[in-house]
Amino acid sequence: YMLLPYYYSLFYEAHTTGMPIMRPVFFADPTDRALRTEDDLFLIGDGLLVHPQLTLNADRVPAFPKGIWRELPLEGADNPDIPDFYIKGGSILPTGPKVQYVGEKPLDPLTLLVTLDEHIAAQGTIYRDSGEGFAYREGDSLLATYLASRTGNTVTIERARSDGSLPEHTHGLHVSPEGNSDIVF
Repeated sequence: YMLLPYYYSLFYEAHTTGMPIMRPVFFADPTDRALRTEDDLFLIGDGLLVHPQLTLNADRVPAFPKGIWRELPLEGADNPDIPDFYIKGGSILPTGPKVQYVGEKPLDPLTLLVTLDEHIAAQGTIYRDSGEGFAYREGDSLLATYLASRTGNTVTIERARSDGSLPEHTHGLHVSPEGNSDIVF
């Protein structure tokens, strides 16, 4: 459930572009022929790779896409029935608080999981609306794009663009960087 803000943003992307939410791993790099036959991994959006343990002894090593893929430590990840999750370098994923069901509490505060790429940068988009009704058709929503970069030990996050009439996440937005970097927002 902590990934609900990410899923919600992906459903907006699917609604506007037709891109599937769950994607074959070759979507990460269509030129890599090894990924064309890889069926032990899949993507959720562009930024999250899922590696379920499909062999009895977890002895098969799948072909990962090139680039940086940092493991997303989740509660209960030591359970062998829970897949491994990896965040793509260059991604900013919006996440919510830990909840047991959707209506337990509001999805505030949001946390941005920042994973920098080899160019020491990252980008991510967050979509939100009221969650009910059709007011989003008249712009009662927010689509915000965030950029991250690192200089020394400081990671700077900036809102590059925002569209819609809902207020920004100024009071309920946290950032969780890789490593032990300071954050400037």
